[in-house]
Amino acid sequence: YSKDDDDKGHYIYGNKDIWYPDSIETKTQIAVFHTSPRNDAFEVKNENGGKGTRSMLRLDSISLYNYSDRKLSGDAATPLLRVHFDYNYSLCTGIPNGTAGKLTLKGIYFTSFTSFKGRRNGYEFQYASFNPGYNIQATDRWGTYKPDSGSLLNRFFPYTTQDTSLVNGYASAWLLEKISLPSGGYISVNYESDQY
Repeated sequence: YSKDDDDKGHYIYGNKDIWYPDSIETKTQIAVFHTSPRNDAFEVKNENGGKGTRSMLRLDSISLYNYSDRKLSGDAATPLLRVHFDYNYSLCTGIPNGTAGKLTLKGIYFTSFTSFKGRRNGYEFQYASFNPGYNIQATDRWGTYKPDSGSLLNRFFPYTTQDTSLVNGYASAWLLEKISLPSGGYISVNYESDQY
């Protein structure tokens, strides 16, 4: 417990620079990174907290160009290959530094030259059905999701629940569960909690 009159307290505040590569060049090819602002990961307003106005960027696509074509034609050059990233904000809703949930990668697909047929044959990502909303207190001392119980709040009792059926479900919160492959196959992922 904390006391209002104990004259003690602390906070941490700082600044950081975030750099994003615009392109990478080799002797024969140029990769260009296309980004846009995210709807989460907003900066802190000031040292007293709050949500600022600027957010980090997300990677929308990567275009791979022939070096000569890109240098001669600039933005009018046709990419040899383009990797597209499909997102939404469906996981961990209610975060304080965003407008909905956390940035969630839903799929990746490839296109080449002017053909967009690859859009129908990409990788699709599905996440665990257990998708609780954001709660800064909902974690055990190991950083795994654990909801606050009515009788013992996590800040007073941060120990892992010993009910295996519950903790295995908690271990899957917001995590990748299935990858659907362009070949028609899929990769399934199961989670279980560590034992302490």
